[in-house]
Amino acid sequence: MSTTVRIRDEDKVKLDRIQAKITLEQGEKPSLEDVLHRLVELGERREGELVRPAGSLDLSEEEKREVLESTFDFGFLTREEDIDKDLYGDLEGPV
Repeated sequence: MSTTVRIRDEDKVKLDRIQAKITLEQGEKPSLEDVLHRLVELGERREGELVRPAGSLDLSEEEKREVLESTFDFGFLTREEDIDKDLYGDLEGPV
């Protein structure tokens, strides 16, 4: 059974690059179908990384504690209003 799958141009370039690396390493050019099969198998083995939101960190409890303990006082007072103004600008005008 075969299915047609549309992929973005930039993903096709990456797929071709992976295919070329496999060819150089193994001396035989795999089909794109074989490359996709390998990627699906890899995704299945590393499912946790695949389904985690992009950009999220998978920190251990120890690493989380270290991050929280690494904060320090800059020595000046900040107010929520000042932070909001710095981040979002002056929102007091007409909406």
